[in-house]
Amino acid sequence: MDRDPWHFARPKLAEAYLDAFDLKLSSARGMFARRRMGKTEFLRMDLLPSAAARGYLAAYTNLWDNRAAPETALLAALMEALEPQGVIAKLRIPVKKVKATAKIPGGAEGSLEADRSIALQTRIGT
Repeated sequence: MDRDPWHFARPKLAEAYLDAFDLKLSSARGMFARRRMGKTEFLRMDLLPSAAARGYLAAYTNLWDNRAAPETALLAALMEALEPQGVIAKLRIPVKKVKATAKIPGGAEGSLEADRSIALQTRIGT
């Protein structure tokens, strides 16, 4: 990734988040701030590259990208992260099956199952 002269890099913050995950002090984190405060930029330019370098499976999605079906955006990000030529190929361990599901308040639900072939299913409603 080209260095962006306008990006305020926060590698120490990214490392602190990952250290907490490595130590099992946390399994999830939330970031809250007003709009245009740099949350997405931090995630995409600092945290996700650092996580990938440490061997984490990292995926990013913006649920506002598809307001009518946000589960589609989530599943697309998971499929991109799990693509056979990407992360799974780099793991160098046999992965027989991966399953992920997501429910979003309001009735949206999606699931992803991957074995040797990837099947994608989405359902809207309860």
